[in-house]
Amino acid sequence: MVRYRIYRFTGSAYTLYSHGSRNTDAAGVGRLAWTFKTPGRWYVMSMAIATPDNASSSWSQLQFYYVR
Repeated sequence: MVRYRIYRFTGSAYTLYSHGSRNTDAAGVGRLAWTFKTPGRWYVMSMAIATPDNASSSWSQLQFYYVR
């Protein structure tokens, strides 16, 4: 499983807009399809959730999106 967080810039800071988790495929790849419906500045981050065989990962690098 992969955990994700989506942040939106509101005024003077980024605030958490949405979060959740998604299953991974057989190769261990997790995907999130998201449509930004509101213009503005956003970022997304993700991490692998711990399993009985593996520890969790650290959070990914921030992926920034500027929506018009």
